[in-house]
Amino acid sequence: MSTVLLDLVSNAADKQLRVMDNGSSSSSSSIALNILDISREASWLIFSALHLCFLFILVSNIVILIAVVLSPELHKPMHMFLCYLAVADIVGSATIIPKQLQILASGCSDISYVGCMGQAFCINMFVIAESLSLSFISTDRYLAICKPLHYHAILPLKRSVYIIILAWLSTVAACVAILVYTLSLQMKDGNRSIDAAFCYSIYIVNLSVSDTTSTRMLLSACIVMFIGLPPLILMYTFIRVCLEFTKPSSPALSKKAKETLVTQLLVTSIYFISLLTIIVRGRLIRSSGGGTENKSVNYVIELSILVPMAVNVIIFGLRITELRKAIANLFQRRFTILPIDVKSKKIGLQTRHG
Repeated sequence: MSTVLLDLVSNAADKQLRVMDNGSSSSSSSIALNILDISREASWLIFSALHLCFLFILVSNIVILIAVVLSPELHKPMHMFLCYLAVADIVGSATIIPKQLQILASGCSDISYVGCMGQAFCINMFVIAESLSLSFISTDRYLAICKPLHYHAILPLKRSVYIIILAWLSTVAACVAILVYTLSLQMKDGNRSIDAAFCYSIYIVNLSVSDTTSTRMLLSACIVMFIGLPPLILMYTFIRVCLEFTKPSSPALSKKAKETLVTQLLVTSIYFISLLTIIVRGRLIRSSGGGTENKSVNYVIELSILVPMAVNVIIFGLRITELRKAIANLFQRRFTILPIDVKSKKIGLQTRHG
């Protein structure tokens, strides 16, 4: 099955590149992205900020993954879903930020056709995985708070792993389908520019001169299924968790419900607001025939998708006590194991001499 999909993608890409190269210049297979019209000094300032942001997202999520793997007490469904979220954030940041760093450093906003398709594919994977992971986390907390006696029976660790595997398989299948449909479109010969900081499938479709009805229907179906459905699940879990506030019989449970609600509300609001802004902007560009003239506003809107990646680590890392302790213990074991051993040896020698 995978071989067939790869052959379809490869053949479609080769066919599209041949069409784009016929009678065109050497740069015809490239697509221009939207960049800021700013000074060189300001570009390096943004470059430094994005570089630090990328390092923070990458390192912090890797630390979370290592802490969960090395801490048996974190081998629970909640933390498995957090690992799923961490991998999604790593994929998203590694797809978006390095290309932006290259553009800011070189001043050239061109991206190859194949590179644009690859970036769109990985961004789709990030968006779907992020949406699903947030819905999984909220469902897990809903079960833990509202159905504590049946939690382990409903969602054992093995089942959570199966859910994550199924989620990745469905994500890859949806992204491959979008890629194949997008590759089948014929791009226009000239003025191939995307009014965005990076390649989204909807912006690539806007460059097509062929019939895009089926591709847009597929994109709309994926948006409804993977981006529209998770917020409904989140709203349901929010409402059910809020109902726990009306039960004064368990103050500890009410406190836990409040902490969960605040955490989920912050993370979910930041992510879906930024994502909705980008989706609506893409639809407006199609209906108006072009983007807004203020490139700075466009650039900030596009890069707002990076905010959830950085905020997820901060919010979950600070508010989940078990994870925070595991990370602290991880660094404590790493940096204090030698002094502790030396100190214990000294104490042992003093005891023997005593």
